[in-house]
This record gives sequence, C-alpha cells and structure tokens, in this order.
Amino acid sequence: MDKTKFYTPESDEFCIGATYYMPVLDDDLKETDQYLAINIQSFNFFSELLGDQWDFYDERISPPKTSVMKYLDKEDIESCGFKYDDFPNPHYYWFGSTDNDGELNITLYFNDLQNIIIDNEQGSYSFRLFDGKIKNLCEFKKLLKQLGI
Repeated sequence: MDKTKFYTPESDEFCIGATYYMPVLDDDLKETDQYLAINIQSFNFFSELLGDQWDFYDERISPPKTSVMKYLDKEDIESCGFKYDDFPNPHYYWFGSTDNDGELNITLYFNDLQNIIIDNEQGSYSFRLFDGKIKNLCEFKKLLKQLGI
C-alpha cells in the first residue's frame, strides 16, 4: 500500500458511503502492513459491526484511530462518470456532452494536491461551479450532488 495516497481522517469525514482502511492485526494483535477496506453502510455501522465492545456515543461515527482514507484520485473521478481527456490539460476530465447542443457540459481539472476546479461550459461561455480542495471520494460525491451533477 502506497501510504502517500492515504491520510488520517478527521472524525467528521466518516459518513455513510465513506470507505476507510483499517490495519489488519497479526496473531499478537500488532498491526501489519495490510489494510482492510471497510465501507460505512449506516450510522450504526460500528456498533452493528462490533456490538457491545464498541463505545458508541453522540451518534458519531468513531472508527479506530489507526484507520486511514484514500485521497481522491483519477479512478475515483472516473467512477463518477467523468471521462479523462489530456487535451488541453493533462489533468482534464469532462462529464456530459462534448458538443454545444444545450446538454450538460461539465469540465473538471484535478491535480494530485486535491485541488479541483469544476466549470459548466455553455458554448463560448464558462461558469465556475467550484474551486477548492476535495480529499476523498465521499466528499466528491457530496459535492456533485450539491451541484446537481
């Protein structure tokens, strides 16, 4: 696992649909270099998974402290329907129609620092919908929903 592609998330980043990675323990209960991907399915996920052994309070999702999340990457963006196109920019993606027939025509610029720019291009006009940082796929999906994409 390339640890540069992962980070230690804040507790508010754990939401329904988020995937986090928990280290696998060996027979002596020590962490190994392997991680298990876990997708959060409900707000009661951890209490359902661990039963009475879990401290579940304030209805907050509180995963193990050694858990990590994967930074948003090319595969995540493409899994949401965006198509990669290295012209005019090596970090360029588009979603929707490539012609100007009035359909949704969204362009996205992404780099390895989680900086994302999303524009709605209509003919020769371009409207900025978002310019900011997105750390992971769950945040990206929330943003797309808020933008109606």
